[in-house]
Amino acid sequence: MRYKYLLVVLCLSSFVSLQALPKEPVLTTDVALKIAQNALKQCRSDGYSVAVSILNASGLELVSLRDEKAGPHTLKGTYNKAYTSLSMKNSTGVLAQRVAENKLPAMAVHLDKRLVFMQGGLPIKVGNDVIGAIGVGGAPQGAFDEKCAQVGIQSAQKDLK
Repeated sequence: MRYKYLLVVLCLSSFVSLQALPKEPVLTTDVALKIAQNALKQCRSDGYSVAVSILNASGLELVSLRDEKAGPHTLKGTYNKAYTSLSMKNSTGVLAQRVAENKLPAMAVHLDKRLVFMQGGLPIKVGNDVIGAIGVGGAPQGAFDEKCAQVGIQSAQKDLK
């Protein structure tokens, strides 16, 4: 009889522990692929051959796409834009402006060789939670890269939960 009570108590405590786990939004590979494909599609329709990288909240690359006409350097650059945006939880365009205005500590600029301060990197958010980031590169101006990144994110807005 004692074992039955012990078993019931153990089962209930396991159930309570499972209920206590936090539920955080996660960027899935399918949603990341949708974002990347739509960003690439937008840039192509604007006449630009670009690359796109999507990172999850841990900084791991989920998707990497490169237009066949984009330069070989573009993938590394897009990873770095996404990495910077994820790390700083902000648009790389905003960060570039802060660097230009000396409003970002010099230490932050040289903190990590993967940090780049040029437009084209945006955080992917659900509410206030940054669940990943996108980097787009290869267009003649960073503003064009950023536009494509924004279109990509907006295309999956209903999937970001």
